[in-house]
Amino acid sequence: MIQVSIRIALSQLHIIPPMMVYEQLSSQLCPDSPFSTDRFKIKITGSGGHASAPQNSKDPTLAACHLILALQSIVSRNTDPQQSVVISVGSIIAGNDESYNIIPEQVEILLSVRTLNKNVRKQTIKCINEIIEHCSNLFGLTSEVEYYDKADVTYNDEEATSLAWKIAGEIFGNECCAFEHSPGMASDDLSYMLSARKGCYAYINNGDTAYVHNGHYVFNDDLLSIAATYFAKITLEYLQ
Repeated sequence: MIQVSIRIALSQLHIIPPMMVYEQLSSQLCPDSPFSTDRFKIKITGSGGHASAPQNSKDPTLAACHLILALQSIVSRNTDPQQSVVISVGSIIAGNDESYNIIPEQVEILLSVRTLNKNVRKQTIKCINEIIEHCSNLFGLTSEVEYYDKADVTYNDEEATSLAWKIAGEIFGNECCAFEHSPGMASDDLSYMLSARKGCYAYINNGDTAYVHNGHYVFNDDLLSIAATYFAKITLEYLQ
């Protein structure tokens, strides 16, 4: 459990490149600013063997490939087209980097799932578990699933967001602020704090660089003083 000692409100900026050239800060008005993420570690186990005799093994790699494709049917066939679900495979681990002629015994898949709605989130998790079970049974394999509730749905408070807009306009000018930023599929631990205290989560433009989580991403040091000014002004407003 997260103990929230902040009495008034929370405010957070997340750097994100690239935004529109003219945009310096963007946010969303409550309650249409949610994003959540869940993680799955999936282990599919069969029986290894020689690549020349696949009939004598139960190949978990083949099952894993079918599973990865089947999971995308949740997006296209189990989800309302007006809702959003992102299912991304971050890692597939099987065998070793020197095995050309060995069918591995086990495959491990690391999965990231993003949703914008609590009901859709619940349905998506249910569908993922069902597909894993059915896909494993189809190939006569066994599966294990470890589920991690990484981040809850995030909601910006209307009052806190209005104040953030006011301060952002003073710093950047209203013409440089995107006050109706579309919901994103990223996630943040701030969601748990915002469930206990009102607040606003916003993005700030890092400039022309590679996207976050990319090895070529370059942090814009000039944002440090700008962000400090933003937080200081918001703090002073709340203390008045």
